[in-house]
Amino acid sequence: MGKKKRFTTFLGSVFDNQVPLLVKIVGVLTVLSLIVPILTSPHVYFESFYFKGLVFQLLTELMFAGWILLLVTKPNYRPQWRHPVVLGLLLITLAMLIALPFALDPTYSFWSRPGRMAGVVNYLHYFAWLLVVVSTFRSVRSFRPLVAVSCVTAVAAGLVGIVTWISQPDELVLSTLNNSSFFGSYMMTHVFLAAWLWTGNRATWSRVVAISTVIIGSCSVILSGSRGAVLVLGISALVVGFIFFIMSTISRTRKVIIVVILSSLAMVLIGSIIVLRLPSMQEWGEDHLPLSVERIVYRQFGQDRWVLWKLALQGIAERPVFGWGAEQYELMHYKYFDPTSIDKAVLNERFADRAHNQYLDVLIASGAVGLLAYLFFLGAIGWAILIAWRRTVQVDKRKSIILAGTILLGYVVYSFFMFDTPAVLIATFLGFALIGAYYTETTGSTVTADISGSLKLNQIVVPVGLLFVLVVWLVNAGPAYKLYQLKDAYREVSINRSLALEKYQRAFSGYNPYLQEFRLLGLRSLQTWAENVSLHSSQMEALLRFMSTELIAAAEERSYNIRFQLAAAAVHRLLSAYEPEMLVVADAYTQQALIDGHNRFDPYFELGEIAMMRSEADEALKYFRLAEERMPILNREQHAYAYFRQACAQAMKCDAVAARRSFETALHFDEAEILTYETYKDTRLAIAIGNSCGIDPNFNWYIPELDKLLVVFPDHPTLLTAAARIYKAGGMYDRTAEMLKRLHERHPEEADQLAEELGFFRQVE
Repeated sequence: MGKKKRFTTFLGSVFDNQVPLLVKIVGVLTVLSLIVPILTSPHVYFESFYFKGLVFQLLTELMFAGWILLLVTKPNYRPQWRHPVVLGLLLITLAMLIALPFALDPTYSFWSRPGRMAGVVNYLHYFAWLLVVVSTFRSVRSFRPLVAVSCVTAVAAGLVGIVTWISQPDELVLSTLNNSSFFGSYMMTHVFLAAWLWTGNRATWSRVVAISTVIIGSCSVILSGSRGAVLVLGISALVVGFIFFIMSTISRTRKVIIVVILSSLAMVLIGSIIVLRLPSMQEWGEDHLPLSVERIVYRQFGQDRWVLWKLALQGIAERPVFGWGAEQYELMHYKYFDPTSIDKAVLNERFADRAHNQYLDVLIASGAVGLLAYLFFLGAIGWAILIAWRRTVQVDKRKSIILAGTILLGYVVYSFFMFDTPAVLIATFLGFALIGAYYTETTGSTVTADISGSLKLNQIVVPVGLLFVLVVWLVNAGPAYKLYQLKDAYREVSINRSLALEKYQRAFSGYNPYLQEFRLLGLRSLQTWAENVSLHSSQMEALLRFMSTELIAAAEERSYNIRFQLAAAAVHRLLSAYEPEMLVVADAYTQQALIDGHNRFDPYFELGEIAMMRSEADEALKYFRLAEERMPILNREQHAYAYFRQACAQAMKCDAVAARRSFETALHFDEAEILTYETYKDTRLAIAIGNSCGIDPNFNWYIPELDKLLVVFPDHPTLLTAAARIYKAGGMYDRTAEMLKRLHERHPEEADQLAEELGFFRQVE
C-alpha cells in the first residue's frame, strides 16, 4: 500500500463515507478539543485555566448535544452501561453530586473560580467528554488520528517551550501552559501516548509524529524542571521495559547484554546526581547547570509536599465523610498551618489552595465518598486493561495494550505529587477512552442503553438545541462576557475613571456565578492606582465607594473566607484617604479576619497598612514583621513586599540607614525570581521619604530608584512633590527645577508653594 493511500486510510478510520454525519461532527469537535492546550490569549484573565477551560467546555457542550441527537437514530452509539469506563464515570459523578450539598460553600464548590476551573461543573464537562468519546469511537483504529492530533499539539507546545528556553536558558520552561509543572505533566502524558502511537501502524508519517513527540516530550519534561514528571517517566519506562523484557523472544545472551547496558546507564545517571550533590560540587552545579536541571538535582524532593500532605490529613480528619467541598483547601490549610514550625521553611507556594496530591485533594473536596468513587473509576480503567490483555492472543497487540496502560500508570503515580489541570485531563482522558476501545474490541460488548424509546430525531432537535443554548449561556458565554466587561473596566481605570465606574457597575450586575471572585479582581485593579501609585481624585473616591458596597456584600455572603474580610478592610482603608473615619471600619474587618486567620500573614499586613495610614510607623513595623514571620521562607514575592513596606515605615521615621537596608533586601528578593514584587512601580517609599523627611541628604542613596519611578510615572503630582525635595537634598537643582516645572503645568498653586519651601523663588514656567 502506498504512503498516500495509507495516509488516506488512516484519516478515514474516523471520517469515512460510511460514518454518519453526526459522528463526523463529534469527531471534528473532539479533534478541536485536543488542540485546546496550545491555545493562548493575552486578552483574557487566567489564560492557563479559564480561557482553555472555557473553549474546552464549549466544544464539549457541542459534542454532547450532537451525541444526544446521535443516540436517537443510531443505537450502537448509545452508552454501554456494563462498560468499566462508563460505570466508573457514573459512580464518580454520583459521588461528586452526593457530596456537594455537604460542602462548606456548595455554590463555590460547584462553580469554582476562573483562576482554577476545578469545580463540580468543570469536572462534569470532562466526564461528559470522556463518555461521548468512549461511546462514539469504539475501535482502536479510530483513535490513531485522535492521538496523532494530540501528539502534534504537544510537539508544537514543546517547540514553543524549547525555543523560549534557548533564548532564556536561566528560566523554567512554561510554554503555552504558563506553568512549568503543568507543562511537564502535559508533555509526560504525551510521551506515553506517542509510545502507543508507534505500535501497530507502519505509516511513515505516523511514526515520525510518534518519535518526534517522544524526543521533544522527554526534553520538555526535563526543561520544565518537574521532578514528579521525570520520576514518573523513569518508573513507567522501568515497568514497561521489564514487561517487554519478559515477553521478548530474543536469546538469553542478548537479554544479559541489554540488562548490563541499561544498568550501566542507570548507575552513571545516579552516580552523576550523587557527585553533583557533593558539597564540593554543589556551588559549581548551581552556577553552571541549567535552572531546570539544577532544580531536579538540588531541590529537596518532597519536603514541601510532606508539609502540605500533613496539613491536608489534619483537615480530612475533621470532615472525613463528605469533605470540605471543592476549592476549600486554602481555608483548611491555614487553619492548621503553624508559622512557628519548620513548615514555613519548605513551603514555596505564593498561596496554598491545593495539597499537590490528587488523592488528598479528592478527600478534601468530597471526603471518603469521593475518594472511593475516584479509586473505583481508576480501578475500572485498570480492569478494562486487564480484560483486554487477557483476551488478546497476539503478542504485538498485547504490547500496544501495555503501552496504552502506561497512560493510567503515569496518571496514578503522578497524582501523588500533583493535582488535575485542564490540559493534562484532556490528554489523560483521551488515553482512558483508548483503553475503553480496547475493552470494547476484545469483549465484543454491544449492550447499549435503550434511552430514546420511540423518539424521532425531529422530536428532540428543538429541545436539545434550546437546552444547549441555555447551558452555554449559564456556564460559559454569560460568565465570559462578564469577565470581558471586568477587564474592560480595569483598562479604563488608568484612562478615564468616571467611565471605569460605569463599566464596573455593568460588570457586577446581572447573572454571574463568579461575582464574588470578580469583586476581588475589581479591588485589585483599584489598589494598583489608589494604593501602590497613590493617585487620589474624586473619580477614584467614587470608584472606591462603589467597590466598598460590593465588597461588604461579598464579605457577608462568604463570611467564612477571610480573603473577603481582608478585601473589605482594604477598600475601606483606601477610602480613609477621603474619609478618615473609614479606618475604623477597616480595622473591624481586619480584626474579624485575624480571629479566623491568625496563622496567615495577610491580616498582619493589613494591620500594618492601617497603622501607616495613621502615621504610626512603629506600630506598622511591628505588624509588617509579624506578617513576615508567618510567610513561607521561599515565598520571595511577599518577602520582597514586606521589606519594601518596612522601608516605607522606616522612611516615615526618617531612619535612612534602616530604610536603605530594608529596601536593598527587597531588591535582593526582587532580582532573585521573576514573579516578585515590582518595587520600581510603587511610589510609596519615595512619597514617604519626601513628605516625612523633607530635605534630608541621608536619603540620597534612593535617587537612582527615584529616576526609575519617574520614567513610569512622569506626571504623578504627589511623586513630583516628593521628588523635588529628594533632588534638592541631593544637590541636584536642575532636576528639582524640572520637577517643579512639571508640577506647575498641572497644579500651579502647589508648585509655587513648594518652590518657596525649597528656596526656588524664581518663577517656574
